[in-house]
This record gives sequence, structure tokens and C-alpha cells, in this order.
Amino acid sequence: MDALSDDLARDPLAFALALPALPHVGRVTTARILERFPTLDALRATPHEQLLHRLAGTPHLTDLVGTLHDDAAMAFALASARAEADALAAKRLALLAPNLDGWPDGLNRLDRAERPALLHVFGDASALRGPSVALFGANGLDPAAYEASQTLAAEAARRGVTVVTGLADGFDVATAKTATRHGGRVVAVLGCGIGRLAGPMRPVAIEIARNGGAMVSGFDFDHGPFDHDDKERALAMAAMATACAFFDPAPGSPDARALDRAAALGLAALALGPRAPADAPRLTGNAADDLDRLLA
Repeated sequence: MDALSDDLARDPLAFALALPALPHVGRVTTARILERFPTLDALRATPHEQLLHRLAGTPHLTDLVGTLHDDAAMAFALASARAEADALAAKRLALLAPNLDGWPDGLNRLDRAERPALLHVFGDASALRGPSVALFGANGLDPAAYEASQTLAAEAARRGVTVVTGLADGFDVATAKTATRHGGRVVAVLGCGIGRLAGPMRPVAIEIARNGGAMVSGFDFDHGPFDHDDKERALAMAAMATACAFFDPAPGSPDARALDRAAALGLAALALGPRAPADAPRLTGNAADDLDRLLA
């Protein structure tokens, strides 16, 4: 395929999806390009010297710019990306990219190396907008912390505040079910590709989507699961949400790191439990008051 159509050159989704497949292009380079150029057409309209200046510091920049101006290479990359997007759409999956409407602005708080280049979404992507609270917890919480977490999820749901959680068996599933039972929307953030979601979790994801929520992944469709990706899952949860509540985060865990990062980003973050850092602002266990404090 040698012909590069104007439609493909001006397709922002195909451009965002094609970039990571190019030689020498990873997550950081993809993010850097999309911050400056929403489409291939926009990039090519930039004078060469200005393009080099705006992308200064990008690894293998000369080779990359050559590839981006190679009609045959980019026609193949963009057509392949568009075909992939269409195949995902046939599976009822939407793609969001930083250069498109619907991208959660909170993710832009993260460093390029931390934030996903794309989001795969199953369900209603509008659930990613509006007020939300991320609830972090693990299996084996003491009864008081667990009860506080579920009471907060129910309070958020009743007030129309989206509950952001993971989608692991145990705490995450219980929290999602509590929120949907009280009429709320849930955004479940995966630590793997949507195509690798464990079978027993799929009915939960379908129920979340039926109730106006969404399942979200920042990983390729067939990626993982790998334990080391749970840190990225936790950081994405924190950054996407308006505020965060942490229930007994274990030191050194992905949740504990997300708590530190949320505080560093200036997000409203409250914690409860004996393992929570001593200097972390505390949840009181009164759901109405805690939610007021989180959303103030």
C-alpha cells in the first residue's frame, strides 16, 4: 500500500493507534507527539526545522521524522490502525486517546512514562467524566475498614458520584456491586488488557456497563496480566478520579504508591486503617462527612 489518503492523514484515532507500532516509538514518545500534533496531517504541515525543535530530545528523532514523512510506511501504519480500531468497535470497545474528546483530563497529571498512551473502554465512556471518587482496598480488610469502604461507595452512588475501582475478585467486585446496587455508576480500571480479563469477572464488567458505567484499560487488548502492571492501574485510578479514599494500604503496595502520588499531585486523598501513613489525612468512617471532605 503506497497511497496515503487524506482521510487517514487527518484521522486522529488512527494516528494515535499507529504511533506505538512505529520503530523507536514507545509510550513516552507517543504522548510527546500527540501533545503537539493531533494528526499526521498536522505534523506534516509543520516546517521541518520547527518540527525538530518541538520534538527535541526524542530518541532516534531523525529516523522517526523520516518514517512520519514516508507515505508508504504511514499509509500501511494508519490503515492497519484504522482496521484495528474497527475490529475493536465490532467488539463494542471504544478507544480514547489524548488528542480526542472524552480523554480523562486527570491522566494528563501523570508523567508521560506513567500515563497510558490509549484507553480501551467497554461500556459508557461518559462515565469517565464528572465527579468521581476512587476507592482503594485489598482483600482481608478488618471489618471496620471494609464497612467504611462499602458505606462510602453507597453514599457516593446515591449522590451521583461515580465510583472508580479496580476489577479484581474480592474488594473491587464488592465495591462495584455496592455502588451499582445503590444506583451508581462504576468505572473499573484494569491492570491488564480487556481481552485478558478473567472469565469470572466478565459478568461483573457486563453488569457495570448495563448500569451506565465502564471498564477501562490502558494496556493493549491482549496484554498481561502481570503483577508489575498493578502499579500503573493504581496510578491511573487515582489520576482519573476527582478524589481518592484508601483503606488500610499496605506499605510498598501499588495502593500505597498511589496514595503518595495523589498527595503529590494535590488531589483530595483520605485514608483509614492501621497501615495508612501517619501523616495522611484520615477518613472518619462517617460516609456523608467523608464524601463532603473529598469533594470540597
